[in-house]
This record gives sequence, structure tokens and C-alpha cells, in this order.
Amino acid sequence: MHPYLKYAPFYLLSFLPLWTIYLIAKLVYFIIYRLIGYRKKVVRSNLKTSFPNKNNAELQQIERDFYTHFCELFLESVKVLSISKQEAKKRLIIKNLEQLDNWYAEGKNVVLYSAHFGNWEWFAFIPLLVKHQFVSFYQEQTNSYFNDLSIHMRERFGNICVESKSGYKRLMEVQRSGALTLTFMIADQSPTANSSISWTTFLEQHTAFLVGPDRIARKTNAILLYPFIEMPEKGRYEIELREIPMEDSDKVVASFANLLEENILASPHLWLWTHKRWKHSGNQKVDELSSASKS
Repeated sequence: MHPYLKYAPFYLLSFLPLWTIYLIAKLVYFIIYRLIGYRKKVVRSNLKTSFPNKNNAELQQIERDFYTHFCELFLESVKVLSISKQEAKKRLIIKNLEQLDNWYAEGKNVVLYSAHFGNWEWFAFIPLLVKHQFVSFYQEQTNSYFNDLSIHMRERFGNICVESKSGYKRLMEVQRSGALTLTFMIADQSPTANSSISWTTFLEQHTAFLVGPDRIARKTNAILLYPFIEMPEKGRYEIELREIPMEDSDKVVASFANLLEENILASPHLWLWTHKRWKHSGNQKVDELSSASKS
């Protein structure tokens, strides 16, 4: 079936101008936040423990701003289906793009060690900006329709989507073809007990992080970067690429966590607070995960 037919509702939404999409987002905000209260308990718990020095009024403002952004980002994400190349380049800006060009000229691969921050779906625009072959890791969704839709959107401008479980093998195939790669990996999820993990202090809490991007960066002789994201206005994201040193392997995850925390403190509403990020913070779970990471 042709994608226009298979994903017709999303294509119709994508053809709307952004200002119309943001109007629709206001209605979605009212339903999701005011009526349903989607994951409101999780968000409030996360905010309270992450910002113990903020008062209730400040926490409520972050909460409202987050839900506003949450509704807008998922609606604006469908613009990937129909946005022009020229418009996409205006919506996602890499402020120090020349550094990527220099690494490309030096024959260096790059790994973006990223998070659910800003609008990660608009990273699909990056192939329009860089010389590297863009490769993004993803976790397969249980719903095949939405899984296929996500891949269709993300690969529109030349991105190669690879499922995380076979990601390294596929990445090696791309590199053996002669391409220098820029690999995008999101690593702020709460890890499972059988994941490789590293513990560090993050937003005032003892936090387990997935290990992976730094290992792939070492194996592929790549530069490891954190994309520090700002949203100067609705529908426009600016990225400053910040290098993460890899000389001390024990400090890489902590460096990523520190950069992500700095980003969150600067723009707290842009992070995905609906995650149950600290569900393994209890002593029993800490012991279980620590044991699993050593096995």
C-alpha cells in the first residue's frame, strides 16, 4: 500500500501549517492534562524529587509548560512527512556545524549521545545538514503500524534506522561500505535488570544509566558528542554539539548525565517527564541492577 494511503490521517495533519497544529495542540493539552491527567502522578513525583528546592508554584509552572510542549512536539513531529528540505533546515539548526565538517574531513565517525529532549523526531532533518551518513538506533514498538510509521518518517531524508538489538552489526555494515557515520542514540531510559548500566548522581538522585553509546564510540573510533538543545521559539530547535571526553571510561556516563542535567535545568519543560525514570531507585532494585551489570 502506498504510504499516502497507509498513513493518510498523519499526512493530512502534516500538511497543516504549524500555527494550526499548535492550535490543535491546545485542545489536546486540555484533554490530556486537564481532563485525563495523563501520567500526572508520575510527572509530579519526578519534578518534586528532581527539584527539591522549588516551591509548589514553580513546580506547577514547569508541569504546565511540560504538558504544553509534550502535546506540541508529538503533533509537530508529523511535519516530517511533508516538510520541505528548505523549511526543515530552518527548523533544526546545528550552531557549530563546521566542527562536524572538520571531523568528516579528518575521516572521523561521530556518535550523538542523546536523550528524550526537545523534539528528538526532528533529528530526522540532520541528514540535510551533515556530510556523514546519519544512522539512528531505535527500539521496535509492539504496534507494527506505528513502528512502520516511525521508520517511514525518520528515514525520509536519508537516515538509516537500525533496531537497537542489531544496531552495532548494522552500523558496521554501513561503515564497511565506505561511509563515515553519525550515529544517533537515545540513552536516558530507565534500564532493565539485564542491561549494562552505570550509576551516577543525576537531578539530586542516585540514577542508573544505560551503557552503550560510549562503547560503540570506542569500537568505531568515533567522537562522542552530547547535543545541547535549546528552543528559542516554537517550532525551532538549536543544537550545540559538546564533546564528551572518553579518556576515562568510568566518567563517560557521568559526563553525559551532567550535560543532560545542565540542559534540563536550563529548559526543564523540554525533557520527557512522563518516563518512570527512577523506578529502580530503591535499595533492593539498586542491588539487583548492580549485580546484573557485573554478571
